[in-house]
Amino acid sequence: MKKSALLLLLSFSLASFLGCKKEPRTDIKVGIISDYRNVNQESKIKTMYDICSSWCEKNNVTHSFRKPNYDMDENRETSLKILLDAGCNVIITLGSSFASAIDKVIEYYPYHKFIALDVSKDDMYNAHFKDFDFDYSNSKWSTYSLPSNLYAFNFDLESTYFSLGYSLAKEGYKYINYVGNKDSIENRRIGYSFIQGADEYRKKSNSEIKIRYAYANFNELDNDIVGRFNTWNGIGEYFEKKIYLCSGANVYKNALISATKRGIENVHVLSSEYNYYDTLIDAQKAVYLGGIVCDYERYIPSYLSDILNDNKGLSGEKVCSIECDRMISFSFSSSTWPLTKINKEEYIDMVNKVSNGDIMINHSLGELPLNDEEVDYQGNLKV
Repeated sequence: MKKSALLLLLSFSLASFLGCKKEPRTDIKVGIISDYRNVNQESKIKTMYDICSSWCEKNNVTHSFRKPNYDMDENRETSLKILLDAGCNVIITLGSSFASAIDKVIEYYPYHKFIALDVSKDDMYNAHFKDFDFDYSNSKWSTYSLPSNLYAFNFDLESTYFSLGYSLAKEGYKYINYVGNKDSIENRRIGYSFIQGADEYRKKSNSEIKIRYAYANFNELDNDIVGRFNTWNGIGEYFEKKIYLCSGANVYKNALISATKRGIENVHVLSSEYNYYDTLIDAQKAVYLGGIVCDYERYIPSYLSDILNDNKGLSGEKVCSIECDRMISFSFSSSTWPLTKINKEEYIDMVNKVSNGDIMINHSLGELPLNDEEVDYQGNLKV
């Protein structure tokens, strides 16, 4: 009898520890969490941190910052819990990789607000069910909704990168390469749209353009990956104008190292990150087009002000879900428009047409949208 009572007590205590619902807070403390890179890097991380910390200082709101030690879901979840345990009741994360960590903790904090930048409903669904098969007819998909205390929004990657791929093909690049740091929903959205745009112009103009698609599978500086870039920049392609769109800071660096060391002036490198080119590029050897600018400043302060002014008690009464805030807020980082065959107004017009559905693209995230004859799929560069 005593043993049964003890087991019952332990079970109740454990359930209380894991499943207790946090009470509403009357004060606001913001917790900012990035991925495992440092905040002092010129990237979206620094942009996001500067905007959040500046807003907090102007509004006399306490804020804390954490970053995971490693690029692992467990480390992201641990960092998230540290901020929550420290009393942060408004959590801001950056990157689709945080979907899993958010999904695991958010139900225990119904009175807290989570602002998840670059997180889509696809990401949250995949994190929740662990069986995302890219089939939107799946009954689980049709019944899934985002938690009401989650601001989950992402950028209109499809419209932007389709237009970018089309524009670069029109610009005269004969080799158009996409290399993501890993196979993920976000990178598929970027890469699939990018190569569809390049293919659209190739078919329209009947041009000889080679499209290559790959994942580094390793987001660090790596001689093996540089070696693969060296092969692509080799004799057969040496005199042809080529472009690399890289997702991931170190993928960008690896491509850049290959281009600069070989002194190939017709190799151009473009990053889906913001401002990486500032300190990493040797402009005498490899020409850059810049990075895609994510206009966080238009949105983050207004979300935080909404929480502060309209929902100060964080009572959970107001539904703050934004499944996908489609933002046409991208531009080239270069101070001057870098393309000669399509002007900025034409580019923006194309982005709007894709976004509005006037230009139709394949939004499926399953198999590559191009067949084997249309794209050279390289798989993972680092095995």
